[in-house]
This record gives sequence, structure tokens and C-alpha cells, in this order.
Amino acid sequence: MARPRKSNPGHSAGTAIALRRIGGHPALDFVNTVDNDREVPETLSDYRSLIAWCEVGGILSTRNAAELRTLARAHPKSARRCLREAIAMRTAAGDLFQARAFGRRAPQRALRILNEKLRRSSRSLELMSRGLNYDRKSPDDGAELSEPVRRLVAVIADFLSSQDFAYVRMCEGEKCDWFFLDRSPTKRRRWCSMSSCGNRAKAQRHYSQLKSLM
Repeated sequence: MARPRKSNPGHSAGTAIALRRIGGHPALDFVNTVDNDREVPETLSDYRSLIAWCEVGGILSTRNAAELRTLARAHPKSARRCLREAIAMRTAAGDLFQARAFGRRAPQRALRILNEKLRRSSRSLELMSRGLNYDRKSPDDGAELSEPVRRLVAVIADFLSSQDFAYVRMCEGEKCDWFFLDRSPTKRRRWCSMSSCGNRAKAQRHYSQLKSLM
């Protein structure tokens, strides 16, 4: 049976955007934006934080993000609804990642939620020229508040059907539940980060050994 997800006090809110980019894939980083224990603040606390997270990760361009911030100010209720959709999708994806990390079959409810959002997000996209660069955009309308949800569900779906999905792991840190890709040669990596959970585990092991000698 999988252990419940716990908080990681070593990952502070002030460095959330930077430190949570350790999963090895945007889909994992997205699920790592929350710890279920309320001692750790929710990274995606409002729609603006969702936009900021997507912008930093390259899921939204700077121009897209600016358009969506303006739209959210004009339609705050719709923005909050889209945030709730993103969080529900994140929870479902986390259930699927946890099942894979512990060698269990996918929970059907989580799969249904993602499939529903994937069906709703399906739309024709085309490349739109922007100077020397390009954006992926629907040709028939402008910015929509649900754009982050559409893009994130596509990222998650691509990851679930990729070969990398076989290497999803859950950190073994005592107070951590973050996911990461194990690309180590032996495929025995245990920690989301050696500089945080790995070092804490080493320190705890060293302390326990010293205590046993007293």
C-alpha cells in the first residue's frame, strides 16, 4: 500500500518556483507544486500564480501570460474556476504517478478525470508567426482563461504515454512526497534531490549510528 503524501518543510514557499523544478519533466514538476499537509503553502494559491508557474516553465509565453493576467482581472470568477480545474487535474495526475512509482495499476477515477479534460481541451492548433519566433495558437479566437489547463493536460498526456513514464519515482525522504525521473545508471535513485532530502537522510543515518554507539 502506498504511503500517504506528506509535507516537506525543507521546500519553503519563498523558493517554490525555483526548487520545484527538480522532477525532470514539467508534468512531474506540476504535480510537485503541492504537499497535502497544510503546513506547506499551496504554490498555486491563485490564478496568477498558475500563470506565473507556467510562464517560468515555458508552458506559456510572456505575451500569453500577460494576456491571461489582463483577462483574469476582468473575469475573476472564471479565473478561479480554471484554477480549480488545474488543481483537480494535478490531483488526478499525482494519483497516476504514485500508482506507477509503487507498481500499481492506474486508478480509474484519476484516468477518467484526465481523459475528460483531454477531450475538452482537444482543439485545432496552428503555428502563428511572432517576429522570428512562433506560438501555438487556436486560429479562431484569442486568449482564453482555460489555456493553461489545455496546455498542462497535453503535457501530462504526452508524459503518460512516453517511455520516460516507466522511470517515475517518489522521493523516499521521511517528509517528502515529490516525484522525479530516475535517469541514474542503476535506476536506484531514492531522493528527489541529494542537496535536500538525500543529505537529510545521510545526516539522520549518521546520527542514528552515533547514538547506537553511546
